[in-house]
Amino acid sequence: MGIHVGAEGGVVAASFMGVPEREYHVHDLRAFALPPQFKETNQVILSICDHQGLQQVRWISLLFSHTAAIAKFSQIYAEGMRRHGAADDGDLDRGIAGWSHERVGMRILPDGPGYRVIMVSEGPEYQSCKAEHP
Repeated sequence: MGIHVGAEGGVVAASFMGVPEREYHVHDLRAFALPPQFKETNQVILSICDHQGLQQVRWISLLFSHTAAIAKFSQIYAEGMRRHGAADDGDLDRGIAGWSHERVGMRILPDGPGYRVIMVSEGPEYQSCKAEHP
């Protein structure tokens, strides 16, 4: 999926190479009535393309210990398996999983003293959006 994540001032910033789109970053999630399973959310990024509308959602977890990140990844992966079956992309031993037909991916990434779980969901017109904005 071309995920490049790096720490900038203690906040994880995700960028997807070559796709200029408007992004809406939600940093303070206390303003939203999110369900309990989202209490471990650090950031949600919505990518909205000019002609296709919302085409990508990126979810970034809070900072976890390595053990806690693996547990969170496993919990999310189990839900993905329940919904979509076994992942057909990635490497579970490296904390990477993807469901290509569903356009959903997830991974564990190091961030300073801990780890974050990142999930990405792309809309059906995401490739068209990339083509429109070389």
